[in-house]
Amino acid sequence: MGSSGDTPGFQDAAGDKTAPPASLTVGSLALVRHTVATGGVMIVGGRSRVRLTPVQFALLELLARQMTEDEDNHESVRGFVPSSILICSLPWDTAHPDLSHLKQLVRRVRRRLVGSGVELQSWCGLGYRLVV
Repeated sequence: MGSSGDTPGFQDAAGDKTAPPASLTVGSLALVRHTVATGGVMIVGGRSRVRLTPVQFALLELLARQMTEDEDNHESVRGFVPSSILICSLPWDTAHPDLSHLKQLVRRVRRRLVGSGVELQSWCGLGYRLVV
């Protein structure tokens, strides 16, 4: 779930709160990577912040990148990433990830996104996409 609290580490030299630099922006969604090891933060509309684990951040980042790459495609198919690509591309904590790992990750990310205005959509035969 999103929290409206401050994210540590985003202050200028005078101690004033500043907006962190976005590593990727899609609509009102900004994904900000802390480090590869610690994941990052999803910021929606400049206010709602959701902390993400490395694999959760990588999932949203990959889906957001696909959405921007597919901007010329029709809305009905824009941004979908097949499950097989996600399984092969994400930084899993296991040596042999499978579809059950992906489904569990998607369930956890969907719970984290509740109330943020961002959703993960799935479509049989197309895969998953980010809806902002």
